[in-house]
Amino acid sequence: MPDLNAIWDATPTQNHTDLPDNPETDPSIPDGEYDAEVLDFRCFLDKTGRWWMKWIMAVRGGLLDGRILVRFVEVKPRTTGFLKQDVFHCLGREASFGGELADIARGRTGPVGSQMVGAVVLARKRSRRADDGTGRTFLDVYINGSVRTSMPPVPALEEPDPFRDAGEPSGNPDPFALPREPSRDSRHLDIPFPDDTHAPAVEEDDDEIPF
Repeated sequence: MPDLNAIWDATPTQNHTDLPDNPETDPSIPDGEYDAEVLDFRCFLDKTGRWWMKWIMAVRGGLLDGRILVRFVEVKPRTTGFLKQDVFHCLGREASFGGELADIARGRTGPVGSQMVGAVVLARKRSRRADDGTGRTFLDVYINGSVRTSMPPVPALEEPDPFRDAGEPSGNPDPFALPREPSRDSRHLDIPFPDDTHAPAVEEDDDEIPF
């Protein structure tokens, strides 16, 4: 009779996913902004010693539901500010690079990677021509905001309501008061594109990913 307990402890965990090893942005998705769910997050060291972050997302809602958007950015001084904001949109908090986003010793994704999965963000896709005269098309993907973070929200403290406490109907007594501002604008169409990434061309393959 085999020692199942010993076999269990000695067997490494296998990640089961329906995603391909190197997913790319679906070129059939029109340029624009979409609600997209984070399916996977990868932070890894490539063979040349460069760190990368890769968000694999799926459009949620509408006729394009399920189509893939990929944000793929090298981690370097010029992109760090944008990437920290992307992480905040997914987690609802900041995260350290070493120890959370990246396992420095192994050159792979840290423990926070799994916490990103399930977040719904405002993802924006843009197609652009290469400047080298080759006519290649690049597909840039940006994370412009948060619809729903992957982490449960912190319960807000209940503010005192003088009308409720006095036994009167709760609410704003001023009939001419303006309604609350929305949490985000219509579709963030006025936000310029930051020059923070060079997404791979449609006809090019991504760098080999050590998974």
